[in-house]
Amino acid sequence: MIDSLFYNSYTLFSDENIEKIKNAKISIAGAGGVGCAAIEMLTRLGVNNFKIADPDSYQVQNLNRQLFATMATIDKNKAMCAKERILSINPNCNVQIYPEGVTLSNVADFCQDADIIMALNDTESIKVLLHKIGKINNIPVVMGSRTSVDKSRWSVMGKIWDYKANPELPTFGFTNHPDLDCYTFENLTQEILFEYDKHIKAKKIATFKNSAEISSDNYFKTISKDELKRKLDEVPDAYNRSVCSVIANIGGCLAATVALRYIIGCPQEEIKIDLI
Repeated sequence: MIDSLFYNSYTLFSDENIEKIKNAKISIAGAGGVGCAAIEMLTRLGVNNFKIADPDSYQVQNLNRQLFATMATIDKNKAMCAKERILSINPNCNVQIYPEGVTLSNVADFCQDADIIMALNDTESIKVLLHKIGKINNIPVVMGSRTSVDKSRWSVMGKIWDYKANPELPTFGFTNHPDLDCYTFENLTQEILFEYDKHIKAKKIATFKNSAEISSDNYFKTISKDELKRKLDEVPDAYNRSVCSVIANIGGCLAATVALRYIIGCPQEEIKIDLI
């Protein structure tokens, strides 16, 4: 009998690829805007084995974009809600959750036996950490997100760093966060990660606000430069509020697509879409 999750997509995949999808083991850091969409799509594709990590709980401000954020899940841990959502779609899934999020003490366990690591969390230091572990253990790392802080907020991408096929591939951390990546895994501490994230967040906010004031309006299509500047002055923590359902969920769908391509052996390349 055809598995119910493959009933309407049966002719898209060979029997061999259906088994690859079912048996894939995926560790996903982040069950927010991008992570929810990726988790939902991968579950409905037929993936059976997940590890989900997120230390946060859903809040009212998440309702505009995060699929698992509802009035019923407010104040509930995101990883726990993700597990409930997965099992409501496919009760046969194996789901291990890390409600404390990814940390130095659990990252090795979180990534153990994974076929793919998905770094869909907001915290840059944890992304660097996941890429370090991925490279050490030859596990591909997938990311999906907005492509820019200081330019178009309507551009999204899905990308894989295939450390299994190319162990010499420079990591995301080496390219984007060399000040943190220079630490060996053994020399990292939770305090170093925390302080680095404070620095990066302040830098991103400053870059975003500065670019909003000096960039041409086409970087921020749908809103004028003057109106954007006014809103940045009025809205607390405006940088973190500059995302909507379309941006976040398409980012998650692209990440899931990249993961699917890897699982069934398609050629790998970055996927990028300018939404507006």
